Amino acid sequence: MAALNVFKLKSILGLAQFASDPTDSISNGFMYYNTTLNSVRVYQSGAWGVAAPTTFDDSAFRIYNNATPSKAIAFSAASITADTTRTITMPDADVDLGKIATAVQKDGTVAMTGALNMNSQKITNLAAPTGNGDALRYDMLGNSDGIATLDSGGKVPVSQLPNSIMEYKGTYDPTGNEGAGIPALADGTGNTGDTYKVTVAGSHDFGAGSISFVIGDYVIYNGSVWERAHSGADAVISVNGQSSVVVLDTDDISEGSTNLYWTSSRFDTAFGAKSTSDLSEGTNLYWTSSRFDTAFGTKSTSDLSEGTNLYFTDARAIAAPITGFSSGAGVVAATDTILQAINKLDGNIAAKISDVVDDTSPQLGGDLDLNGKV
Repeated sequence: MAALNVFKLKSILGLAQFASDPTDSISNGFMYYNTTLNSVRVYQSGAWGVAAPTTFDDSAFRIYNNATPSKAIAFSAASITADTTRTITMPDADVDLGKIATAVQKDGTVAMTGALNMNSQKITNLAAPTGNGDALRYDMLGNSDGIATLDSGGKVPVSQLPNSIMEYKGTYDPTGNEGAGIPALADGTGNTGDTYKVTVAGSHDFGAGSISFVIGDYVIYNGSVWERAHSGADAVISVNGQSSVVVLDTDDISEGSTNLYWTSSRFDTAFGAKSTSDLSEGTNLYWTSSRFDTAFGTKSTSDLSEGTNLYFTDARAIAAPITGFSSGAGVVAATDTILQAINKLDGNIAAKISDVVDDTSPQLGGDLDLNGKV
């Protein structure tokens, strides 16, 4: 038999100890003891990992009780579809598996600590509720001792309301034209809350005396007699001496002595006697000199749009023509304007130039430096 690459130990094997995975000169098969993780680590397939298998045969994997090894938990993967891996995800909370076992028992009771997602499934075989907190069965909706439902308009159907609630039964003509859809109403007959709307003005005796109605009133049964609930318009004989459809303006109504009609002349007369003293100051404040001075003190020419009188600028001053220029010699005085000073300077210069005469034989009293010029 060929020799195997194995070795046997008859004593304790001591491994090198490191706080983290070493990186120098490492190859597959190297092992050491990690003092941070307190585990033996092995280098395999080009990476460090715990020196332990990552997969187990379900017949070999057991968890047993430390005090009583005969108490153990076994795992089985027999029910999983072939070539399928199922994942058990641990929530971020302690899990009592005993509650799961109790929940699947037929008569078990488990208190819910969160929402139960039925995943579009139904709960069936519910018992009839006996107290608050019990679930209602579907067959109790809209039935006696159950719960009222809503119609397509979001209202409780009349069929599910008690007789003590007002129920509109139709229209009514109190002039005695019973039949042809008009009910013959009489005291002592009807359901409490039955209501009819009057569509024809008139009177009717239901048994306790004649009652007059106008269009829009209601006839309501109170459990013993029929009563009138006034809702229609009260009859008006005339308005300002006019009847039928009446349209009025101020020309049809005489002016009283207190509330007079408005006229422009009355307004002008009354307004002319008023001043700002008669008005309470609101958001638009009164004008005062102090308010103007305060506001104006914060302004500059930047706040004003330039008009006919233009702003001063150096460029405009330099480009401005010397209007009124007239050359004339004289002594420049401190009180002269700029234009007066320019006039005198120009006149003085002109007078000096006129003193120079032509000389065909000029003589120099010293050297003349032409500065390289001919």
